[in-house]
Amino acid sequence: MRKHTAMILCLGLFVLFLTRTASAQLGVRAGIKGGYNSSIVAGDDVNGAERLQGITGGLSLEMNLLIIALQADAMYSPRGASVNGEDLRLTYFSLPVVAKIKFFPLLVHPYLLGGPEFNFLLSAKADGNDIKNTLKSQSISAVAGAGLEFSLFGKSAYGEVRYCHGLTNISDVEGTELFDRTYQILFGFLF
Repeated sequence: MRKHTAMILCLGLFVLFLTRTASAQLGVRAGIKGGYNSSIVAGDDVNGAERLQGITGGLSLEMNLLIIALQADAMYSPRGASVNGEDLRLTYFSLPVVAKIKFFPLLVHPYLLGGPEFNFLLSAKADGNDIKNTLKSQSISAVAGAGLEFSLFGKSAYGEVRYCHGLTNISDVEGTELFDRTYQILFGFLF
């Protein structure tokens, strides 16, 4: 029994050592981000829609692989539109997973990003009335954007713009198609 316990303990320490070593070599960094959303809902029955604005924010995890980085975010993302004077407010928990291609890795460097975004509906209101049961609880978007990363107080800071294009119909009402379209301006820090 002691032999197995000692072997499991040694194996656990070895895995911990490998994880820490890989983390240091690959450049895994965590961070925070926040910014501005401007969204609209497009579809068959949506005419004269106007954009709604909101504040977004969340946490990031980035793994650097030379000039390419993989970044996963966990974000609070308000979306929606104003249609014929009625506000449609959707709140999502979003998980974008993007690849970043970095150029000129000097003190300041630009990058392009793209990838999928998985959205989970938290709430949906039309003029204060709950309409969550008329919308799908999950959706997928394509994300594309560009940014600029630089050093600030010894940490990496960045600003970026993103466009999120809804790929799946968010309406759960038969015969109705709705898709969200969102622009984001984000600022963040990686530690």
